[in-house]
Amino acid sequence: MTTISPAQQAFGRDMFVDVAHQTDRLQEQYNRKISQIKDNNQRENVHRHEWTYNPDDQVLLLQDAGVQGKMMQLFDGPYRVTAIQEHGTSTLDKGRYLETLSIRRIRPHKPQRGGDGQQPAVTTVCPDLVCGEDCMREF
Repeated sequence: MTTISPAQQAFGRDMFVDVAHQTDRLQEQYNRKISQIKDNNQRENVHRHEWTYNPDDQVLLLQDAGVQGKMMQLFDGPYRVTAIQEHGTSTLDKGRYLETLSIRRIRPHKPQRGGDGQQPAVTTVCPDLVCGEDCMREF
């Protein structure tokens, strides 16, 4: 609710006394927009995870060159980080050469398997009824 009359709001002047009404609409609009930006930014950043890359970390490289098919891999790698610069770039060891890239194009590599990189063997009951109930083979 405003504290000014509709005439002051429409014409910027008082109807009874011919005095110009000074409203700092631009400053109010600016303050409201800054408040909205801060709130939206805070809401978006709640689920963001900070990641600090260090030399010898394993990272995945985003493949963003050209049109990609639906079933193509999104990331290439893993590559080893050799250096991190202050201004948001990192140097990756790509085998024959080193490539300097923005940290926006890399993601941390998180191995999905055990420590040695091998998938653990899964032991289940044999589905064949011929073997019997005591048969335990790896599948």
